[in-house]
Amino acid sequence: MLDTALLSAYSQGSKEPAYSARQWIIENKNSISAEAYKLLTSFGLKKKGFNIDLKKWLSQYAARRAFILNNQESSDKEWAIKMGQDWESAGGVFFIGNEDDGQLLSPSIIKAAQKKGVITLLECDQEESKITFELAMSQQKHYHAMIAHFDRCAVPIVKNERSKTGTTLLHCSSPRLNQLNKLVSETALPFYAEQINGIKRDST
Repeated sequence: MLDTALLSAYSQGSKEPAYSARQWIIENKNSISAEAYKLLTSFGLKKKGFNIDLKKWLSQYAARRAFILNNQESSDKEWAIKMGQDWESAGGVFFIGNEDDGQLLSPSIIKAAQKKGVITLLECDQEESKITFELAMSQQKHYHAMIAHFDRCAVPIVKNERSKTGTTLLHCSSPRLNQLNKLVSETALPFYAEQINGIKRDST
């Protein structure tokens, strides 16, 4: 649908294809599924900043799809560990339950924990397809970035709860068996993402 709107803009020789595509979507509301239109409306379809919010969503989708495609042969635990390693690469701290017990907390680890937060893989039950993480953060604002990281790495969150120690426990299901992940892996980004937003369609 985004590609159809963009094609319409190009066929009209529009000098502002992003604007023209947005107008096409608004004018052809009845030709679009209710779910798709609702999603686009959540990005402020009728506002000038629409493409900025759409780009954020498409970028997140592209990152999620790339992560899924790169981990299709991984077990749930390998998937969870790769997610944690990516969190470390982003400047955070990642521990693996009992394996990291007793690890010395260097000044750099403490600084990273305060700046980004700590994700700990507590348990991965392959038979039950359940994964449990613990999140610890110095500021509540870090929570949203951590949840976004789980989404980017396609780890489905089923439930979150506060632990007795004040940290957050995330109960997750199997990323390998998740139907949304399967759908994402089979659905490439629209050409709109690359033509308008500069997001490569299949960067894995």
